[in-house]
This record gives sequence, C-alpha cells and structure tokens, in this order.
Amino acid sequence: MRYLLIPALSLLLLANSSFATPPNKKPPEVIKYTLELVFDKEHQKIKAIFHNKSAIDFRIRRDFSPFSILFGGINLSLFTESKNLTPLQIDYMTGEDTTQILIPANKYHEEYIYISEFPKKYCDTLATNSILVFWSYFFSNENYILEPTEGALRINRSNVECNN
Repeated sequence: MRYLLIPALSLLLLANSSFATPPNKKPPEVIKYTLELVFDKEHQKIKAIFHNKSAIDFRIRRDFSPFSILFGGINLSLFTESKNLTPLQIDYMTGEDTTQILIPANKYHEEYIYISEFPKKYCDTLATNSILVFWSYFFSNENYILEPTEGALRINRSNVECNN
C-alpha cells in the first residue's frame, strides 16, 4: 500500500503544480497614438482623428473606441466659456456596439462622434458664449493598451448653423 501511495501523491502534486503556473501569455501591446477632436463646420459634427503610430494593426470594438460616447468610449464634458464655466448637459447614448474597427499601423482613422441634437440644441448658449468641450480617452484589454490622453475644443457661434 505504501508503494502505491507515494507514486499517487507524486502524481497529484505534479498535476496540481501544472494548474498553478499561469500559461505563457503575451502581455498587451501598447499602441502609440494621437487623438484630435475638431468641429467640422460643413457637417456640423465633432470629428475624432485617430493616428495609429504603432507598427501593428489593431482592432477595437466601436463602443470602446474614441469615436463613441457609449460607456467605454471617449468621455466628453461641455461647458459654457464664461467666468463660471457652467456645465452643459450632454445626452449620452446607452447600449452597445460590438462592431469591430480595424485601424492599420501608421494610418489615420476619422469618424464623427454622434451626439443627439448636437450642436443645434446649444444655439441659445452660443448666442452669448462659446462652448468648451473637454475630452479624455484611454483603453485597455488583454490585447492592447491605449494610454490616457485628453484635450479641449472650442466651438464658436460662427461655426454653428443656428436658425435664429
């Protein structure tokens, strides 16, 4: 019985140790990039211009991309350009968009950021003040890391088509 117990315990320890060691998994790739937001006067929308400065292509779900204001995408905050920097309400969409976006290495990818009724719903504010858009973005998952970045954008009354 002793002779069977020692090999059985050895096998048990060997099997147990193989579960304890993590698999050789490649760490996430850090994607070097720049992100710029501009107000496109012709289309009356905010456009995000993403430059993948890395040597690799990468894929990202649309709802986690800098082109989406869904949870996980870009964070936007709007303020009147006034002494008090009064915050303006922004209508965020809910839901998800699992569409994959491929952004090739060393290429630009541009898309508009959809904000309901934007910018027409802010025409009253724009009659007296410009609007400041502060934004921030970052992303990470098991495959990629896009380090945090942020910026600001000014939208002037002269850029927006209001029916006044």
